[in-house]
Amino acid sequence: MIKEHANLFRRLTMLLDILLGTAAFFTAYYVRAPLADGLDPVKKYVLILPGLLMIWLVLLYSFGMYASLRLK
Repeated sequence: MIKEHANLFRRLTMLLDILLGTAAFFTAYYVRAPLADGLDPVKKYVLILPGLLMIWLVLLYSFGMYASLRLK
């Protein structure tokens, strides 16, 4: 039962990381947009967002950030 809950919490944590990463991406763009001259439209930057999120999740997973401390 602990392993089932650990899997659920790991998935929820990964989903939360994706949502927060996306929110941070758009927040950074819209905070910077009024300050920068000649900033490209957000459509151009959205193309790299899935790749960035995948790299972020792979790095977090490989460094053990999603490992349960109870199961060790």
